Amino acid sequence: MSSLRALFVNDASLAGHHGSALVSRRARELASEAGIELQTGCDWPSVEKILSKHAADFDLVIVNGEGSLHDDTKTAKAIARIGLWMQREDVPAYLINTSEENNSARVYRGIAQFRKVFVRDSASQKSLKRVGIASHVVPDLTLTADLPHASGGEDTFVTDSCEADKTDALLRLAARRKARMISLRAAPPVPVAGSLARRVKFELKRLGSQFMPRGAYALRYAHAHRSTDAFVNVLASQAGGVISGRYHGVCLAMRMHLPFLAVVSNTSKSSALLADCGLSHRLIGLKELEAQSDPLKVPPFTDEELLALDLFLASADRKARRMFRAIALDVLGHEVDAERAARSVLAA
Repeated sequence: MSSLRALFVNDASLAGHHGSALVSRRARELASEAGIELQTGCDWPSVEKILSKHAADFDLVIVNGEGSLHDDTKTAKAIARIGLWMQREDVPAYLINTSEENNSARVYRGIAQFRKVFVRDSASQKSLKRVGIASHVVPDLTLTADLPHASGGEDTFVTDSCEADKTDALLRLAARRKARMISLRAAPPVPVAGSLARRVKFELKRLGSQFMPRGAYALRYAHAHRSTDAFVNVLASQAGGVISGRYHGVCLAMRMHLPFLAVVSNTSKSSALLADCGLSHRLIGLKELEAQSDPLKVPPFTDEELLALDLFLASADRKARRMFRAIALDVLGHEVDAERAARSVLAA
């Protein structure tokens, strides 16, 4: 039987980010294992054009939520519109890999139209349950990636943050405390369908920032690793610990068995992840981090932490594979039901 054809909506890798690049990669790989051919690499304007003209060409639509579904953001509203739109078009739509918090009734109405919803943490599941939306917990897809384990390097690395002022603070802290700064920013890939503007802007900023003093801006562009593999290999070979201001920095550290501290962010997604895997004590506020003695150090994992981490990662891998199989079976089940209904009408 031929593969099911699916469109991947909200491919965040196009923004230029190592974590989202891994999400897109793993979505393609895991979908393929389940018999789904996933078309990635389409930006939002292209997705809307494709679905307006060719929605019927796809067997299903898979929407990647990531950290977008909070506080009625522009992307949260767009994701909700996709749910409503595909319900009207009778195209099966599934929301995966998402955290969720603090949205309006309007956004929740759209989320409720997805055939199945898969959230990244228990807190998001509870949030949706409060508004009558059922969901399943499947941790972030980066936690299933085939990444090397950290080899016991000696350097402490500090990542950037999604908040510019926090990135500045972390950069200053790393400079004062003998730590190395590393950015999760990556060169945006050339889209399969969409504008090259992000890629062009990145290259221009990268070129210009090479002539600027080393700071938050230069870090994000001039000193960004162009490939995710290069980024991961630096951490695997040189890092003894990582202090991350980004959710996916925490995810990558967990997958690589690299001791970490997660800096409190503008949403609860990092704290929710750590609560689910029993590592909440590795969440730290910026002020608490600044109060630490010199140099910055990350506590090594205890045996108990490693056991909890291994169990969580194994569960994440199983759940991710089951999620894509469940989506494929759900689509095929609806197709069978539709065919039976058609035969029944014809026989009447």
